[in-house]
Amino acid sequence: MVKKRIMKNLTYFSLIALLVLTLSGCESALSVLGSTSYVSPFNIPHIEPGTPLPIPEDNKPTPIKISKLFWDIPRGRQILAMHGGYYKDTNIICNPSRLYQAKIRWGTGNYKGQHLEPDMVDEFRSTLNDLGYDVVGKSSVMFNRQKEYNRAKISVGARIKKILSNACTMYGYLLGDPLYETSIITHMEVEWVFYDSLNKKTLLTLTTSSTNEHRVNINAIADVDGVNEEVNSHIISLFGHNAARLTEYQEFVDLMMAGKADNDDEEWEEDEDTEEIDDDETVKSETKRKDQKKKNRTIQIKGVEKSKHALENNVATTQDSVVTILAPNGGHGSGFVIDPRGYILSNHHVAGDTGTKVKVRFYSGMEMDAKVIRSHEKRDVALLKIKGASNLPSLHLREEIALPLEKVFALGSPSDPEMQGTISDGIVSTLRIEKDTNYPIIQANCDVYPGNSGGPLVDKDGNVVGIAVRVYIGDMGEAIAHSLFIPITDALKRLKVRYKRP
Repeated sequence: MVKKRIMKNLTYFSLIALLVLTLSGCESALSVLGSTSYVSPFNIPHIEPGTPLPIPEDNKPTPIKISKLFWDIPRGRQILAMHGGYYKDTNIICNPSRLYQAKIRWGTGNYKGQHLEPDMVDEFRSTLNDLGYDVVGKSSVMFNRQKEYNRAKISVGARIKKILSNACTMYGYLLGDPLYETSIITHMEVEWVFYDSLNKKTLLTLTTSSTNEHRVNINAIADVDGVNEEVNSHIISLFGHNAARLTEYQEFVDLMMAGKADNDDEEWEEDEDTEEIDDDETVKSETKRKDQKKKNRTIQIKGVEKSKHALENNVATTQDSVVTILAPNGGHGSGFVIDPRGYILSNHHVAGDTGTKVKVRFYSGMEMDAKVIRSHEKRDVALLKIKGASNLPSLHLREEIALPLEKVFALGSPSDPEMQGTISDGIVSTLRIEKDTNYPIIQANCDVYPGNSGGPLVDKDGNVVGIAVRVYIGDMGEAIAHSLFIPITDALKRLKVRYKRP
């Protein structure tokens, strides 16, 4: 009986001691609940978001896309502290038992970053689009997605330089009773690089940082994985916050403004080489009348002599006439010169809409600027012009249609720009009419891959009979020897180009 009374008194004294230590704010109170050694929180800066700068009304934002995302965080570096101690400057206890405290390091468990990237890209896109900017890849474009991505004029790279996160699962300061709420405070620092893929130069580099806190109904003792999941969600949203902070910088706003459309078409198209069709006299607006005039204009191309020598005896000149087209979005395709003054044929899906500026790279390695001056999306052909060019190596366009079993060769830059000048041979398999467009198409068994698009299909003497447009792909992603080409005469017809024989 005396022994029981002594034990009861000791229990009362222990509770009183715990209460006194807790109210005094001493960390010794934690030792009663757990260990005297606990995980310390990060010193995370408090950052207030700024106000986005206004977008000038007379300009339109430049289309951009985020194409690179790097994690510049060393493997093994601590990024999350499920810490002990107290919540901020209060008496609320965080994770009182050392057993439930943790130091989470980068590269372990769920913290590797790559699985978050698709959601982070979506967050970047939606954040800036909501603020009035133009990030390509909008979900409203369900079909022909490649055309949507091809609009991008600037590529954006994001380097995640720092992630720090404190997780405090809260307990009452009197008796250590769980409050069933976890505070997660996360800080992220991002370096942004804006890159002109066409001219291969960095346009702007900015660094932003953001801190945010949110509370969730999670008890860390019961659900440590739940805290990890919430931190991942926080990383995604903080990436969007950092994207929003870009709009606080005048340099970013200035870069994003495409400015008024240039009207230098006359510098790219030479009027003396065109034959004009009658304008629609019902068009009253002078601007509309000029646009109609350009649209109805027939461009006359000065052809070169027909090749009468076998391709193997004239392969160097043929390869010199075929170019790699480097699109603003970082992609590439092929094309070929049809007039020594710098007129080039390619695909619409390679070069883009009328007015798009691209780089063309010749087999010698020389690069020149070109502009799309005529494009036909449905037929998937485009006519480009190199301003001020002369005496460029050119291919002859054969007006006679290629026939089944005729020997043909496909030229271009398959898969990679470094593969420029690749030649593959085959025969014309058949001539078809496409069901969806009712346009003629040449089917041949030449090996053609992505990157060949826009390149020429030539006969045994090197004269052009078609333009590569697409290839059938098997279930495993392999080409299955059914390459399709646009007849050269139909391409010229759709583009309203008159080919003048020499």
